[in-house]
Amino acid sequence: MRPSDRIGIAWGGSGLVAQAAALRLVLQAGLAALPFPLVVRMTRLLAGVVAALRGRAPTPRDPRTIAWAVRAAGRRLPLATSCLVEALAAKTLLDAERRPSRLRIGVCGGDGKPFQAHAWLECDGEVVAGAAGMGNFRPLMPLSLEGWL
Repeated sequence: MRPSDRIGIAWGGSGLVAQAAALRLVLQAGLAALPFPLVVRMTRLLAGVVAALRGRAPTPRDPRTIAWAVRAAGRRLPLATSCLVEALAAKTLLDAERRPSRLRIGVCGGDGKPFQAHAWLECDGEVVAGAAGMGNFRPLMPLSLEGWL
């Protein structure tokens, strides 16, 4: 039995969910062991690997399809990952498609409530990853990752 069979990920067909699962695992490990700027640089390298694996595609994937694959991979993995991992995995797949996207981080809390942070990803003016947990989070300044890459 292959590892992919145990967690219910099909490697055939588009392989998008399998790519998303691999990215979620790599990014989770990266965020646990490396400084954030290095993980951001790592996403650019991973996007190049994903693009090379896919080859020359006749049509780019829709951002909503990519977001679905990242969420589907998260449901199949045996460990929970953060909203930041979800947003970075979606960003990596969108970067592989050469689709611009913007990582956002928001905060809430104060007045006796605990401080919390949440990450999400925007593409073409809509939230494609992390929308479920946005709630009352106020976005900080848009995070420009270009200088870190």
